[in-house]
Amino acid sequence: MIYKPLFNTVIQSLELTPRFVSTLFLALFLVVPVTHAAPTTYTLLVKTVGDGTGNVMSQPAGISCGDQCTADYESGTTVLLAATPADDSSFLGWEGDCNNGQVVMDDHKSCTAAFTLVPIYTLDVSKNGPGSGTVSSIPAGIDCGSDCKESYKGYTPIIVTLTPTAEVGSSFKGWTGDCSSEGAEQVSMDQNRHCIATFESAGVLQFASETLVVNEEAEATLTVSRVGGTSGGVLIDYTTTDGTANADIDYKVSSGTLTWLDGDSEDKTITVTILPDKLTEEHETFNLTLSNPRGGALLGESHQLELTIVDVPWVSSVQFAMPQYSVNENQHEVSLLVTRAGSDTWPLTVDYETADWTATAAESDYTQVSGTLTWESGDRSPQFISVSVREDSFEEGTEIFYVNLINISSDAQFGANRQATVKIVDTPTASRVEFSSSEYSVNEGSVEITIPIQRFGNSTEAVSVNYATVNSSAKAGEDYTATQGTLSWAAGDVESKYFTVPILSDNQEEGEETLTLMLTNPTGGTSLGTTATAILKILESTGGSTSPGDNDNAYPGILQFTEPSYDAAERDGRMTIAVTRINGSRGAVAVTYATEDDSAIAGQDYQNSQGELRWENGETGEKRFSVGILDDTLREETKHLKIILSTPSGGAALGENAQAVITIQDDDTTILLLSSETYETSTSTTEVTITVTRNGSSLGQVSVNYATSDDTATAGEDYTTTTGKLIWLSGERSDKMVTIPIVFDSTIEGDETLQFSLANASGNAILGTPSEAVVTITESEQNNCEAAQVIDCHLINDDETSPLQDIDITLNGTVTGGKLHGAIQNSGLVQNVTLLPNTQIIGGRVGGHISGDPEQPATAMLRNVNIVEGTTLTDVVIGIGSVIDSSVINDGLGEGVRFEDNSLIPQQVDLGELLGKAATEVLGQKAVKLTDDVLSNSANGGILGAINSLPQLEDSGLVLTQDIEGLGLLTLDIEDMRYAILPMQVKYKVENSLPLGMTVDNDGQLTFVTHTVREVTTHPVVQAPAEFNEALHSLSLNEAEMLDNGNLKIPVDEGTYFIARANLYATQVPTETPLGITVTATGVSLVFEDSDGIRRQQFIYPAAADPEAVHLLSANNPETRLNNDGQVLIQIDDRQYQGQLDYLVTSSEQSTVGVQVQDIADVNGDSCDDYRIDYPNGESQVIFCLLR
Repeated sequence: MIYKPLFNTVIQSLELTPRFVSTLFLALFLVVPVTHAAPTTYTLLVKTVGDGTGNVMSQPAGISCGDQCTADYESGTTVLLAATPADDSSFLGWEGDCNNGQVVMDDHKSCTAAFTLVPIYTLDVSKNGPGSGTVSSIPAGIDCGSDCKESYKGYTPIIVTLTPTAEVGSSFKGWTGDCSSEGAEQVSMDQNRHCIATFESAGVLQFASETLVVNEEAEATLTVSRVGGTSGGVLIDYTTTDGTANADIDYKVSSGTLTWLDGDSEDKTITVTILPDKLTEEHETFNLTLSNPRGGALLGESHQLELTIVDVPWVSSVQFAMPQYSVNENQHEVSLLVTRAGSDTWPLTVDYETADWTATAAESDYTQVSGTLTWESGDRSPQFISVSVREDSFEEGTEIFYVNLINISSDAQFGANRQATVKIVDTPTASRVEFSSSEYSVNEGSVEITIPIQRFGNSTEAVSVNYATVNSSAKAGEDYTATQGTLSWAAGDVESKYFTVPILSDNQEEGEETLTLMLTNPTGGTSLGTTATAILKILESTGGSTSPGDNDNAYPGILQFTEPSYDAAERDGRMTIAVTRINGSRGAVAVTYATEDDSAIAGQDYQNSQGELRWENGETGEKRFSVGILDDTLREETKHLKIILSTPSGGAALGENAQAVITIQDDDTTILLLSSETYETSTSTTEVTITVTRNGSSLGQVSVNYATSDDTATAGEDYTTTTGKLIWLSGERSDKMVTIPIVFDSTIEGDETLQFSLANASGNAILGTPSEAVVTITESEQNNCEAAQVIDCHLINDDETSPLQDIDITLNGTVTGGKLHGAIQNSGLVQNVTLLPNTQIIGGRVGGHISGDPEQPATAMLRNVNIVEGTTLTDVVIGIGSVIDSSVINDGLGEGVRFEDNSLIPQQVDLGELLGKAATEVLGQKAVKLTDDVLSNSANGGILGAINSLPQLEDSGLVLTQDIEGLGLLTLDIEDMRYAILPMQVKYKVENSLPLGMTVDNDGQLTFVTHTVREVTTHPVVQAPAEFNEALHSLSLNEAEMLDNGNLKIPVDEGTYFIARANLYATQVPTETPLGITVTATGVSLVFEDSDGIRRQQFIYPAAADPEAVHLLSANNPETRLNNDGQVLIQIDDRQYQGQLDYLVTSSEQSTVGVQVQDIADVNGDSCDDYRIDYPNGESQVIFCLLR
């Protein structure tokens, strides 16, 4: 409350002026009679008046004052008064009893000295512009530089001449302020003056940096800057000169002239080509020098730049981008990414092939593939290997097979991930039975035809199905014998079942006839598949003679294999098969032959063979074809394949041996074992090498897995977990080596041990003895070394130590802690270091925590390094040729990590932690920053720029913006609506189930897929979260929390809460609309003021407590949907439930069969019975029915 005073008191005071006082005293003197004697002395009163000041002195002495004073003098004395003005004043004259300063003391006398102020004006000079110069004055006083201000006094204005003088590299451009000429300026000091002298500069020309590190076979781009001025056109020459690098051997000579026009301040660039070679050499240097500046420009301090050429291994390396891939069985295909690192100067090829482990091609878990990948010169783009995966009905858990890279081009090498592990995740489907084909055919001359019925999907139960033949143009009893019956499968049985249809032959010319084959009455939970009926065609054929002594020339004959089965050994290489024509030779006939997999697989155990055999009119006897047998050198069971005759022509029929079996006998074995049961190393070394030997047969490719495991030594602290696979090609006997990195620490721990084991020998190999070994790490004497240019020992630094610059770390060297700068050639281990800007670690291993400068994260580079298990990274670039341990991919990539190439980015990893988050939380969530990308050389605008370039936005002229210093929302204004979403996840997805562009789900989730292969997931968000929680408090409710799925959870009490979801947009409303939460017929809404003071209304709708369970239900019931406005439609079997979700969620008994919906009585009193949805997580929610 504001209180006003009741009254004011005003006090007025009487002003006692000197004139008033003098009059008062004079009056008193006249009315009071006084008697006295004539004085012998008189008093002289001296005063000063005016706006000036000064001092009055007397002769004889007595008067000395600057304001008012008195002195007594004897009668008749002549007193001379001298008035001296102050520096800022002037004496005007005398008043009173003085005559030109003289007074005779024959009475009491009074004299007044008048002083006035003399005008004083200040001249202030300042300098402007990028140039340099001085200003001097006449009369003296201004010397600017150092003294830029002077005062001048006098009633008559003083004329001051100002003279500007430009320094070398600068020019005087003119005066502003109270001066206006283009040269020397005369200033009349009749008032305060300010003159500004502008000096321009042609500028200083210099390199933007003092050193540059560049790889071989690259181009060095150097920046020359014009700083300190842009006046006039300027030029400067540049040229390269040798250091330890030689012109036209290590780099191309470069010289020329750079030019800037008047006013031009843009940087200019010089490009120098670095030449590759195949030599292994030290760093080499050469110089680039600026000289001969013209146009008034000066040569800067940084006018000579030293370039360091870093030796790049000219060998290319090829590897899988990731060591492991997973694929669901029902996805049917998996693609593996293969990357090329190192030099791309020469073409490169590498072969690939699949190999069994628990998943086998023979059992049709996947399709065996092999082939060749080819890169042309200059090509580093990743390539893909696609492998088909077969869906079956077995409950078999996750199965594994391998894809191996082999036979790389000479002069190239394999990277760390030479082998990729593919996990097939079991996804059994519902059981079904069906015909193997929709159509079958048989010659009329055949005795019968066998029809296969296949079982797919879940096989946990015993099932059966009835089969029957049905007349069409073919009639039972005339053309075939009617057949019906039941086929049964036991639990777990997925083998095909068969029934036969006898064929009746006649001598009538009838043409092609058909009958229908039908499956009915499936039992045991199975169902009929898509091919529940099939057509059987009976082809017209008189076949061959069936009676001895008949004239064979009257019949086309019968075609069949000479034998029902054939035997072959793997080493045979080829099997010749004979087909004969018997019982007829009339006319030309032909038959098609083909191989078919059984337990033997084409391309793995034999070469697929197919073709046609022909007999001319009158010709009988045998025709032959061959089947190639592959000696795969794997130790395996005996395998079988089928050879089948089909589609005879010319009237010939197939005989009894229309199908035959080839049996392939195995003949291989290899033994794989360790060279020792024990190995020893010390903490002073960086690694220990394990030898694995191949004994026995050298035929065929074999492999074995290896792995380390803890004993008293701990992975990540004492050694680096090492796993992988060793592969021997056919004929290869040489030992294979496995290197286990040893982690150095300064703690005295005593000897420690770890285990090394072989497992899963494949091909024709078995494990020998020993297949396990103990590795002992002995405690070595601590021998920390001093910093040097070459580190061949353990060097421990801290952040207070001077940075190590341009050092070499040998195979035995380790650097722990401290800071690194420049080009670090590493063959050893670097751990727990900070990389200063413009630093590269090239080669070797890195571990611990590696960090760069958060202000310049793209300037710290890791190239061709092995990033070991347990490493954490922040603000560094992972460069070409680097290999990242899977543990680092999952847990070690921190904010500011960038990648030099897209192929290095791990797929399916959330890139949000790398990109960083917005400054302010939104109800417990933070927005991912999209203004950058994880590529070190990303395009302007980052991921947000790529989103805005999507046709759906760009073609409509729409632009999303993000305030990363605030809430980080992606916003878009369209008329009076403001759309807002929260970016919560970013992934790199080479294979994307969503198309390029923007996808909006029913629940408001927006997903962007950019041309840069980024998938950005966003959710609708409360646009004023602080105001929302404040409004909840006013209603005595708890604060809202935004969940990972975008829903808003508001706890009520234990087991009970409200669940909601924000609308995608907020609409502008009138300014008189009350702020806060309101409830309307259309739902709950929040009214708030945005940052522009505009009032907006955003609706907050109810949401599903377990939306993931509802989405899972929609996979099998496509009518099921969940909308952003809280409306839901759920279909279970033939029943649909449609309505509006309640905000309230309560606990219930946990469901065990997925989502369930129950009919309940009317809850909200609208005379319409409602529903209750029970979720698998034990929660329930009311669905209010919608009145129609």
